[in-house]
Amino acid sequence: MIYLIDHIFLAPVLIQTAIIGTIILLFRKNIKNKFLLYVEIFYALYLIYFFFYPVGFNSIDILEYSQVNLIPFKQITAYIGNKNFINLLGNILVIFPLPILLYINKFSIRKISIFSLLIAIAIEPLQYILNIVTKYPNRIIDIDDTILRISGVIFALIIIFIINKHKNRI
Repeated sequence: MIYLIDHIFLAPVLIQTAIIGTIILLFRKNIKNKFLLYVEIFYALYLIYFFFYPVGFNSIDILEYSQVNLIPFKQITAYIGNKNFINLLGNILVIFPLPILLYINKFSIRKISIFSLLIAIAIEPLQYILNIVTKYPNRIIDIDDTILRISGVIFALIIIFIINKHKNRI
């Protein structure tokens, strides 16, 4: 379960983005769109922070949050029943920029699709491995989160196809 309030303080991500972006620009002066470079670095660091940084549960919550849900649509149905659309949209939109950024960088549609889907699918198993390795249950492992992130990739790919279709008409 992802709560937006846990991810508001992004100062470390912004500082890391500035440092990494500046180092890259010092060594590679021929980068055409410097702003896009910073956006990409920020987005990559934000994804790492968002999905793998400890959420800070107290000891009572650890047992509750060490669950694994492998039943498709169980949590999605609960979100809809509770009218908790923020978690639904959050999981869809968090991965949505990835295919768009890859498209802007002129990757092929095939590469964009494969890479984006692999990232969307790999997050939950990586969170599970992190829980096991650290022996600190940090995240709920939920198949519904993967389904929602795949939906975000599909929506982004639809937008890319629409853009390509209109670009070819011009």
